[in-house]
Amino acid sequence: MPATNVDGQAAGGLPPSVFDLPRELTVRPQMLITLAGLDAKRNADHRIIADAFTANRRSDRLPINFQLRSTDHDYPTASPPRTSYEFFHPRGILKTHWMHKHMNLVPSVCVLFFNLDWDTETWNERVQECLSKIQCIRTSLTGRNTRVALVLLQSKKRSPLGEDLLASERAALLCSACELSSKHLFILPYDDQQMIMAYVQRLETAFFELSQQYYQGETKRVKSRKEFLNKGTHLVLFVRHQFKCAFYCDMRQDLTLALQHYIMAYSYLTEITPSLSNSLELRMVAGYLNYKICRLCFRGGAPRDALTQFRKHIDQYKTFVHYEELQFEHYAWLSKQFSIFGDLFDEAVRNYNLAPVMAQHPGFYFKQASDYTMDRRRVSGKECKDAAGIYSGDIDYTKIVYVGQRPWRVGYREGQSCSPEDQQEGIFQLQACEGHTRYSWIIVQALTSAITHFNKHRSPRMRETLRLQLGNEYVMSGDYAKALSVLGHSMEEFRLAQWWSFLVTSLKFALRCAYATAQVEDYLTICIELMGTRYDSDIEERSRIQANAQRILSNELPEPEKDCTDDEIAKAKDLWKAGIEKMWREDRIVTQPAITVRDPQTNTFTVLVAQLAPFIQCKTQFSKPAFYADEELVLRIYLRSFAPQPVKFDRLAVTFQDTVYKGLSTKSSSESGDGGADELLLEPGKVFVHTFRFLTPMSLLKTAEVQSNITLASTQLYLGSPASSCCAILKWTGAGTDMTLAPLATTNRQLVDMWSMASGRGSTHYDHWDNVPVCANADIVNRDGALALTFSHSPPALVKEFYPVQLTARNKERHTVTGLTLKVSFREQEMVESSHLSLDKTYAADTNTGSLEIDMPDLKPGEEATQTIYLQGQQVCKRTLIVLAEYGITIPAAVGSAGPDRHLLFQNWTSIDVASVHPFEASIRLTSLRMESIDTVCKGEEFILSAEIRCSSPWPITITNSSIQLCQPFVLTDGDSSPPSQLCNAQLEGDNIASECFGVVVPSTCTQKGIIPLGQFSLLWHRSVNDEVESPEAISTVLSLPVAMVTDVPFVITADLPSHGEVRRCLPLSYTVRNQTALIQEVELEIESSDSFMYSGDRKIHLRVAAKDQQVISYGLYPNVPGYLCIPQLHVKWLRQELEEQQIRRSLPTHVFVMPNTI
Repeated sequence: MPATNVDGQAAGGLPPSVFDLPRELTVRPQMLITLAGLDAKRNADHRIIADAFTANRRSDRLPINFQLRSTDHDYPTASPPRTSYEFFHPRGILKTHWMHKHMNLVPSVCVLFFNLDWDTETWNERVQECLSKIQCIRTSLTGRNTRVALVLLQSKKRSPLGEDLLASERAALLCSACELSSKHLFILPYDDQQMIMAYVQRLETAFFELSQQYYQGETKRVKSRKEFLNKGTHLVLFVRHQFKCAFYCDMRQDLTLALQHYIMAYSYLTEITPSLSNSLELRMVAGYLNYKICRLCFRGGAPRDALTQFRKHIDQYKTFVHYEELQFEHYAWLSKQFSIFGDLFDEAVRNYNLAPVMAQHPGFYFKQASDYTMDRRRVSGKECKDAAGIYSGDIDYTKIVYVGQRPWRVGYREGQSCSPEDQQEGIFQLQACEGHTRYSWIIVQALTSAITHFNKHRSPRMRETLRLQLGNEYVMSGDYAKALSVLGHSMEEFRLAQWWSFLVTSLKFALRCAYATAQVEDYLTICIELMGTRYDSDIEERSRIQANAQRILSNELPEPEKDCTDDEIAKAKDLWKAGIEKMWREDRIVTQPAITVRDPQTNTFTVLVAQLAPFIQCKTQFSKPAFYADEELVLRIYLRSFAPQPVKFDRLAVTFQDTVYKGLSTKSSSESGDGGADELLLEPGKVFVHTFRFLTPMSLLKTAEVQSNITLASTQLYLGSPASSCCAILKWTGAGTDMTLAPLATTNRQLVDMWSMASGRGSTHYDHWDNVPVCANADIVNRDGALALTFSHSPPALVKEFYPVQLTARNKERHTVTGLTLKVSFREQEMVESSHLSLDKTYAADTNTGSLEIDMPDLKPGEEATQTIYLQGQQVCKRTLIVLAEYGITIPAAVGSAGPDRHLLFQNWTSIDVASVHPFEASIRLTSLRMESIDTVCKGEEFILSAEIRCSSPWPITITNSSIQLCQPFVLTDGDSSPPSQLCNAQLEGDNIASECFGVVVPSTCTQKGIIPLGQFSLLWHRSVNDEVESPEAISTVLSLPVAMVTDVPFVITADLPSHGEVRRCLPLSYTVRNQTALIQEVELEIESSDSFMYSGDRKIHLRVAAKDQQVISYGLYPNVPGYLCIPQLHVKWLRQELEEQQIRRSLPTHVFVMPNTI
């Protein structure tokens, strides 16, 4: 039975069925309003008005069906009203054309359009003309409660009736003459066409209210008959009246009340006692009511109520009484119910935002519809076979008055029996018509809808199960091309999910389809799968399939497939004969493009085995994950056949993703000279192993940094010879796995074990197959060079010295090293600015470079070469030197080989850490003449600059010279600008300290003051060496002298005292007082007494010193005791200046060493 959509049309172009819903039941009900008096063909104004009512009615406008009618239109005649139902016996429940009549023939409102202005001169004549038209309409609608309305078309707009006295007066006269209510009179000015649409919408609202009043009145009129009915005899009328009330409510858009009446009608219907005479009528009316209830529930947002109602409906009528000879009819009705509800459910999902779940969606109902259609086909084959040749042609249903009435019971009442001959003849006619039904069309339509929904709700198992049924239906209908297409998609899913039982069924159907349509590629592809042991344990059947495949490859016709009819075999042989010679030379449509790809220029096609579960399995394996660039690459191909008979292949080939390997690994049985004819003969159940050996292409060895990857693109087995017959290329991608073979993880240990399992060509035992790991790619890397690099040096290095590092390269390769280049650099990039590398000391000092590139001579095996490099660092740190050696070796071609010599490039590197230390530590400070540290110096006052050099080198060092460069205004006290070095040729080692002192003074005439740098102190030094070794070049180290605060003082006092004295011998002591100001200064000097000394001179003296002048005070000291004695202290008091005495006395001596008297 064809599936019906919600518009009541047979879907998919299928022929209509007696169980199809009428269109009036499935469309949205609209109130019928007729428009009379508009001459749209000859009057332009009337045409504009008519189009405004009827054209372009969008969903936002009121649900009204406007129809143009003439004033003298003949409407259906109304039935006379009944005053009593006592002896009335209805012949059916619902008339077939009742809904059509009230939706399209009987209007709820009839509107007369009449051109009449209020101020027309022929007013009376026009009123009479209008009255005659209204009377004509009323005569046609005699017995109907249709509302009649009048619309006056006026050429100009006037004031409202309440303001225009003439219009109000004449409107009252017109309503009185035409017997119209003032509410049924309307005015439509048409002078302003832009306002016509607004006027029309206002009129629509008024007409809508009148129409609602009509349908509400009709509902009341039907309800009023209930008091005359008796459930015992008029239960059918209870159903009819409730249906009419529901339909009228539906027409006036009262959906809630309509649903209540439909439910009540369904309830009354279930109370009717079923019989063979009324069973079809009850089922069909129940189907109508169930459809309306479910649709209104979905539309009202109650999907659970709709599902409950449908389940109750099916439970009620699933085992309903029916003729045994017409059991197929009952299955057809059940199929239609599920199909209709599936459409309703789908409509609710699309239009009402309903969200179905995986366990409840329309797909289940479409599937059940297809199942009932299959049951219908099954029982019809038994019931209709005798009637198929008796009657032909369709049954005339036009004479049937009531829904669901049997053709042979037309005119009979309920309970009244008909002629048995007429009944039997009618049954035979139904059976004969059923015999012409194309069940596959109906099933295909239902299954297609079900598959769509199961796919949408992610139910792959149900989807593929139904798709398998769909393919079977195509096969049964003889549409093998579509069946093959559908089965191709199903088989792909079955392979992915490994549902082998479903795949077997699909493959058998597909093999029959491919044979019937002479699809060679598909036929061979299916044979490749069915030849394996996974699908059929019958070795004879597998041998037959293998033999058919071999016949096709030999340009012969295959044997017919099982279950093919004689007609199918005859047609198939004609197709095979006609196309066997040219099908390989022309382009043809491939039904499974993802699996077979044919070359249109040759007689070969490729089968992508990775997407199949074939009779042959393949594994590919590189012997190890990584190969050196100078060694041989080893690739093994493992093949295992499950075919019932030995299979001979013409060629084995492998391709790689990198095109530089193209053609490196191919092998043909015809190209082998020793036993090559049987080289690719695969025995059932045995493992065949072939090994390819090849070298890395020279194009990848142009640099020393070889970092390449070789990846297997595909493995190809040629079944048949392209030169002499058809050829199918079995192609595996990557590692060679298929849908039945999961790749085994590759480890180095597994590869080592497999190396010993099969080396070279040959066969291994079947038990080894599961342990074979796959490895479809390998790395190509360059091995580490055999050139040995060693260093010779004496760490640590001293800062700023040229530190020699001796580098030795020794050839441990088996061939001569050529083009050897040593690249020396620092690992730390920041060391480049503070470090220098060179091959000689002078060059390093001039170029300031951080890297070197050294060309070395060619080295024969076992030879070595030495090179000294110099490192100079400007700061203390740990430096890492990296030495990269780049060289090449030439490997001669093998004896008897036509290939060229192979030149390989290598890299080898090593590193060395060189620590550096300071050669010495310098301490420079300022002291007074008493050797006390100071940071402030006075103009005209002498002080001492002391430099101490402490050795910090682990190696002895020699200071060859030293010098001082003073900044202005500092000068040496002896006036020599370049005094001789006190450290000349001083050798330091361990913790030795060398010191040098300089007397410095700031001239009193200096005008500078403040913080002033003293200058620089330079040292020339080198490592100490033996006399036999040439002295290295001296290294200059420049040290910055400290800064000093230079201040002004008015007086400077200096003392003159011998370095030592003797007991009781005079020790002269003199003090010089120098006035550095431009004024006369007064000073008072007083010397302390001491027990250790006797002295001669003034104890206290008052001096007046002229400007820029000086005076000398002399004393004679006589020591009393020997030792390091404190001399009498001098106290100074400035009479005109406020100065600190301590600042003046800091340069005066405080002690003297007194020796015993030697006499």
